[in-house]
Amino acid sequence: MRRSRSTLATWHTTELSYDTPAVRSYSELRMSPTTGSSQRVLRHRIELSQPAHRVRYRDYWGSVVTYFDIQRPHSELTIVASSTVRCAPWSTGSVVTLATLARPETQRALLEYLLPTPLTTIAEPAIDLEVGTDPLERAEALAAIVHDTITYAPGTTTVDTTADEAWARRSGVCQDATHVLCALLRHAGIPARYVSGCFAPHALEVSEAAEGASHAWVEAWVGHWHPLDPTNLFAPSERYITVARGRDYRDVAPLHGIYEGPGRQTMRSSVRIQRVS
Repeated sequence: MRRSRSTLATWHTTELSYDTPAVRSYSELRMSPTTGSSQRVLRHRIELSQPAHRVRYRDYWGSVVTYFDIQRPHSELTIVASSTVRCAPWSTGSVVTLATLARPETQRALLEYLLPTPLTTIAEPAIDLEVGTDPLERAEALAAIVHDTITYAPGTTTVDTTADEAWARRSGVCQDATHVLCALLRHAGIPARYVSGCFAPHALEVSEAAEGASHAWVEAWVGHWHPLDPTNLFAPSERYITVARGRDYRDVAPLHGIYEGPGRQTMRSSVRIQRVS
């Protein structure tokens, strides 16, 4: 059977303003999708409204980073990351046994995705982590538990909210559900990584455009990296574009930086997606 494919164009716009000019600023962007098994990047561009020195590189986790610095006073900065990506549903692979996953050599090879981080630690999960007969069943069962437990509630958490706090509060946004699922999977001995990107709110018709959203989901290693979306509880598909991967949000933050100046910074961002073919 032929896999469904679509070509999506995206525009991720971030607007920064300062109530008094920033003297200079230094930033890292993780807004560039990468080609992989489920997508092929056809075009990508980052536009800045201010002159800047730029360097582009891949970080330790394989994500594309654009570093830039602005060495003159500025009261505003607009960043537009535009891409055209050919997307397909994730391909499936073989699933290892729980015994294979527990082998020391497997654990060593994937140790960085098994260790907790400050954002992905839950002291006492208080649920049965030994569900399912293989790693995939277990991962999908835990994703369903997170989906049923964490109520989607924008504005109730911040980028610094931990999995422990979100689990106790039983609410949050996609970032929180992703942190909680990473924590539970790692508790259960399943390597997990945090994935950032964007997705269309529904299946788009050719030429249709919609307000998209920055999004986060999980990839669990079950013999291959298998995507799980605990927020929506459907398998990531050709509606999703992957941008960055890491251990938690801090590894994949779309914009990270500092500026010099006494003023306060305000940020607004939006994502627009159009299906090209």
